[in-house]
Amino acid sequence: KGLWGRFGLIQRIKTHKKESSEKTYWFHVASSGELEQCLPILDEIKALQPKVQVFLSYFSPTAQRGIELETLRREKAQLPLPWDIADYSPFDFKYSVRRFLKVLKPSHFVAIHREIWPTIIEECERLKIHRYLLSMYLPPASRPAMKRLSPWLKRFEKIGTTEAGTATFLKGLLGENFPVTMMGDPRIERVLKRKAMQKTPPWAGFFPSNVLILASLWPDDFEKVSEGLRALLALKKGWKIIVVPHEPKESFVTSCQSWFKGHNAAARRWSQWTQSPDEESHLIVDGVGYLAELYQVATLVFVGGSFHRRVHNVLEPAAYGKPILTGPFIENSGEAMEMWNQHHGLLRVTDAAEFAKELLRLASDEGERLALSEKLTAYLTARQGASRRYANLVLS
Repeated sequence: KGLWGRFGLIQRIKTHKKESSEKTYWFHVASSGELEQCLPILDEIKALQPKVQVFLSYFSPTAQRGIELETLRREKAQLPLPWDIADYSPFDFKYSVRRFLKVLKPSHFVAIHREIWPTIIEECERLKIHRYLLSMYLPPASRPAMKRLSPWLKRFEKIGTTEAGTATFLKGLLGENFPVTMMGDPRIERVLKRKAMQKTPPWAGFFPSNVLILASLWPDDFEKVSEGLRALLALKKGWKIIVVPHEPKESFVTSCQSWFKGHNAAARRWSQWTQSPDEESHLIVDGVGYLAELYQVATLVFVGGSFHRRVHNVLEPAAYGKPILTGPFIENSGEAMEMWNQHHGLLRVTDAAEFAKELLRLASDEGERLALSEKLTAYLTARQGASRRYANLVLS
């Protein structure tokens, strides 16, 4: 899909690029996760200088889907898009990059997170196009491998990181005088804005007061949390469980349904439940794009991937002040590590038994849930403003 999507890229840019004396800023993301980091920066760019042109490129088809969803969200909320053109990036070959730059004529190239493409960087440097790497985070385990990319990192004019550990590492790698600055995570503004854009869905009234959401779940995750779910069902205190698979494959959805049936608990598919909602059934979400809305009705959230290999987005449930449980694998997420280390509303467990223990404790302690919720809100409030700092850096 990515290959076919790039056919006609140059002609599309020629068609949609406006002839203007204003600068063109080229922002590049890899996939949907980096898109979430980029969008709040683009909002600030357009707020500060509305007439500049923004070209947003992406490498992966999943980012294309993310852009389509964001377009729909903004149409519903009657908000403008923060980009002028969004399309695939050129492949990192000299011929394709040079042809692309000749047509786009950007004044700035801004890569998000770890999008380090040697030919693009080299050609931008040759043409004296400003080069920035923003919103970068390096988990400790990946830092040694980054050393081989230091020649390309040095070709960026400025680097902004989401947290202090990455900035310290890069200073050691690139030199104390290299312009690396810890600027924060723009996804905090992003999740808060998405929350503000959402309206209360018509089905929200069918949920009881206590809802456990198992978010972005992999089969490995479900295996680890199932002991805790059995114990929660045995409490018989009216908890509703919502399973949201990371990939809603039919085999996984079916196996989840079978698990609930085997424990004498009714569970329905989301696609069927929305046609005729009821308050009693547990739910298995068999589609994508629903999770952010579902956090509105959550009481407690387990974020998946954390018993698999890499924890998924913890900022989205945090935006709603929902206490968060994770498994042991959270080092890929700077904000998850910070929330856990600094006791900001995220609890990390190591195995199935500890998950079950913590789940039952929180399910029975409303006061503890409220305290964790307040810590999450304080965490996000204290860390707002990163997007404006990134925008000012680019526009300066």
